[in-house]
Amino acid sequence: MGKSPFKEFLDIKARHYPKDRVALVRGDQEITWKQLAERVNRLGNALRKLGVKKYNKVTFVFRNGPEFLETHLAIQALGAVAVPLNYMYSHLEYSFAIDHCDAVALIIDQDYLEEIEKIRPELKKVKSFICKGNNLPSNWIDYEKLIEKSSKRKVNVKGKFSEFNEALICFTGGTTGRPKGVVLTYDNFISNLEMTTTFLASFLPPISEFHEEKFAKNAFQRKIHDVIDAMGLGSAFIELDIETLKGKSLLLRTETSKGVKLPPLTMTTRTDEDGTEKIKIFSGMPEDIKPDLKIYYEIGKQIRSAAKTFPLAYSRWGKLKMLFPAIKRLITGGIKLEGDKQLRKAVIRSMLKREIEDLTPSLFMPPFFHSAAYVGGIVTWILYGQPIIFPVSKKFDVREILELVEKQGIRVLMMVPTMWKRLLEYPDINKFDLSSLKVAISGGSLFRGKYKKLLLNLLQMP
Repeated sequence: MGKSPFKEFLDIKARHYPKDRVALVRGDQEITWKQLAERVNRLGNALRKLGVKKYNKVTFVFRNGPEFLETHLAIQALGAVAVPLNYMYSHLEYSFAIDHCDAVALIIDQDYLEEIEKIRPELKKVKSFICKGNNLPSNWIDYEKLIEKSSKRKVNVKGKFSEFNEALICFTGGTTGRPKGVVLTYDNFISNLEMTTTFLASFLPPISEFHEEKFAKNAFQRKIHDVIDAMGLGSAFIELDIETLKGKSLLLRTETSKGVKLPPLTMTTRTDEDGTEKIKIFSGMPEDIKPDLKIYYEIGKQIRSAAKTFPLAYSRWGKLKMLFPAIKRLITGGIKLEGDKQLRKAVIRSMLKREIEDLTPSLFMPPFFHSAAYVGGIVTWILYGQPIIFPVSKKFDVREILELVEKQGIRVLMMVPTMWKRLLEYPDINKFDLSSLKVAISGGSLFRGKYKKLLLNLLQMP
C-alpha cells in the first residue's frame, strides 16, 4: 500500500500532535488534526466504496472552508486527482471542465446545486453526485450522511505512489476562452515552496553588510525574518541558541542536482536596538572571513523531511522516531557538517531534539482553487501545521476580518488589492488590535502605492 504525500503529512500530525491542537477554525467551530484526519478517512472510504480509484479525477465546488480541505485530502488519499472548480463558473463552464477532465464523481455545496442541475444530464462520465446541504433532491448523495456512515479506517493508496504522481488539476478562470486545466504533481507544489524560500532569502541583508554594527539598512530587510518565520519557512533551517552562535558565524549552502537553489546564507549574532542579542541571517558567503561551521543541505529534502519529523516532537514515541531520519540525513549526505566541533554537536542536537514551534494562525481570502492560494495556504499548512482561520460570512466583511485578526492572533493575512483597499480605508480600523499581524500578502492585480504605504504603516514598517 502506498500513501499520498499530503495524506501522509496529515496522518503524522494527527498521530503526534496533542489531541486538542487545532487545524481549522470557522466561527465557533474548531477542528483538531485528529478530527480532520478521521473525517478525511471516512470520506475517503466512502468515495472508494462508490468506485473512485487511483488516478481517477474527482471534481468539487466549495468556497474556502473545512469542506474544501477535507474533500481534497480525501480524494488524494485514494491516489485520485483532486479537481477544484471555480464557484463563480456558469453551468456551461462547469459542463466543459467536468467533462474535459473525465471526472467520475462530483462533490458540491448546495449553493451551486441550481447551476449543476442545468447540465446534470450531460455529465455522462460522472457516476456519483454528492452535495453538502439540506433537503436535497433524491438523486443526490448527502455529504454529511455519507461521512457519518462510513468507516474511519485509515485510507491508503492501493499500489505504489509517490510525490511525482498527479495531485491536482487547476483550471483557469476561462477569461480568454474555455477554462484550461493544468496538471500539477505533489513535487510541483513542494518545489514551488522551495522557490518561495529562495525569493524571500534574496531580500535578506547582503553579506557586504556583514561587518556593519547595525543589522539591515531598512525596515523591510529586518522584517524578512518575521516573514520567514510566520510563513513556516524558518523552521526548515537549522536552529541554534544564541549563546552557542555568539561571536561565531555559520554558513548554510544548498546542494541540489536540479531545481531551485538557495543563495548561500550566513548566520551570526547581532545586538538589537533594545540591547538584546539575536541571531541574524545575511544573504551571501563572506570572502574575508572563514565561517566557523559550514552546513550543506538539499533544500527539497530538508523541507519534506521537516514536515514528517517536526510533529514527532510532541510525543515520546515520536521523539524516538526522530532519531532515525536525522541520523539518516547525516549519514546519506542530506546534511553535511564541516568545521567547529562544538557547533557541529549543537546542530546535531537541534536536529534530534526539536523545540516546540510557535503556532502561526493564517487567513487566506483568495479562493483555494487558485494555484497561488493553494500553494501559499494549503501546501504551507499541510507541511508546517499552522491553523487556518476561515470567516463565516460568504461575502467579504471587513469588520469580520479585523475581528478575526484580533481574536485569533492571525499572523499571516492574504487578500487581493480590492480587499486590502476596503480594509485599510475602514473607518474603525484603529479600534482593533492588529499587532499579531506580521505578514500581509497581496496579489491578483495592481496594488497602488498609496495603499502600500498604509499597509506598511499597519505592519509598523516606516
